[in-house]
Amino acid sequence: MDASYEFTLRCRTSDPYDASIRLLNDAQRYGAQLVNLHFDAPDGLLSLTVRVSQAIDAGNLADRLGRHRAVDLVVAPPAR
Repeated sequence: MDASYEFTLRCRTSDPYDASIRLLNDAQRYGAQLVNLHFDAPDGLLSLTVRVSQAIDAGNLADRLGRHRAVDLVVAPPAR
């Protein structure tokens, strides 16, 4: 079994409902396990923490998640 690690993706969104649904769907598609999802709705800030296999590159996953129209800004996780 692969070792896993957690990372947190932080983003600004103009539509928290749309962003959360799309981010969660893609994270699940990549096989990520949800650890935490937090909204600061008035500021449009969303924080998603997931656990992924070592085989998954966090930077690539962050890039993929940041492609959604509802996600305006993505702060990529630090290199591991």
